[in-house]
Amino acid sequence: MRMICEYLTVNDAIALRNYYTTAYTGKSPSSISKYSLAFTTFVPPLGFTTYVISSTKKPAWNSVNEAFYKHTKTGKDGIEVGTGNLKLIYSGSEGKVSQYVNSRSSITAYVKQSYNFYAGFDGTTGEQISRVFKNKEHAEVEFTVGPIPVDDGVGKEIVTQITTTMKSNKTFYIDSNGRDFLQRIRDYREDWDLEVNQPIAGNYYPVNLGIYLKDETSELSLLVDRSVGGSSIVDGQLELMLHRLLYDDGKGVAEALNETVCVGNDYRGLTVQGKYYLRIDPIGEGAKWRRSYGQEIYSPLLLAFTEQDEKTGTNFQVSTFSGMDSSYSLPERSIVNTPGWRGQSLSVMTSVELQKLFAKRKTK
Repeated sequence: MRMICEYLTVNDAIALRNYYTTAYTGKSPSSISKYSLAFTTFVPPLGFTTYVISSTKKPAWNSVNEAFYKHTKTGKDGIEVGTGNLKLIYSGSEGKVSQYVNSRSSITAYVKQSYNFYAGFDGTTGEQISRVFKNKEHAEVEFTVGPIPVDDGVGKEIVTQITTTMKSNKTFYIDSNGRDFLQRIRDYREDWDLEVNQPIAGNYYPVNLGIYLKDETSELSLLVDRSVGGSSIVDGQLELMLHRLLYDDGKGVAEALNETVCVGNDYRGLTVQGKYYLRIDPIGEGAKWRRSYGQEIYSPLLLAFTEQDEKTGTNFQVSTFSGMDSSYSLPERSIVNTPGWRGQSLSVMTSVELQKLFAKRKTK
């Protein structure tokens, strides 16, 4: 079966891998990737699917339409991105997202996404790619930040901020080691009277899975692909710290946070590349996405690759396999060896048919 696929131009940040390969192995890569191949896959439960990628001289049997926009001061507003229920609206004059629209959940929200910094810094040190996938109701943001400039001798912390008009009343929620979400209140501690001396650092917490805030009508959720710092310094706004560089404070530990990678006489500060995922839901509906998609982020499918000759390569007799009965699927809220779910429909008792779950095995 032929698949619809798309060539994507590899952004300049991918050159980092070539640089780091040279730094750690002493050898430059023999070839440099210019494109990546993207396509939608299906993998059955308790199973696998095999895809064979080969070149052909035949023309594509399906084409992908592309549209390019360059933001200018006089550019048009309302550039719409997205083919499904979710649409991101971008400002043509600023090149930034300005609105989040979900036709299924009837959510239309003002959203502003920006990068900022703490301490002395002036300039641009990163880039991002935002993606909206068909049949998905969240946005994926891939960021590349670094190297952080050090010429001024001042440590810097690079953050991204998602701003909405939600009235969150100083309250936000952050996961505890990827498990339950705990309520946090800005400038407040439940066990003692807090004297606020550090209004920013004193409200930062580790984010391992996600962070969200809400008001009476909607919820803003962010999930992350790695542990970062997070907070809500302003009502209606979530903030993630993506990268930082700190000089030694001169207090005796001599542990400056200033890693570099060296190739010959070329010294560069570290550059980080990662993703976070954004979604806005009606109040009460965000828990399902945070837990279900959080499982996909932290328990991804296992990928395996092999290279073969087109003429003498292996002929895969079984291209797809599932250990379960094809007519059966687990209830949506069923997870093995993971924390309990939260949500209106996901916190009730359920049952599992083991005979259908292990269709190829004899159960007693």
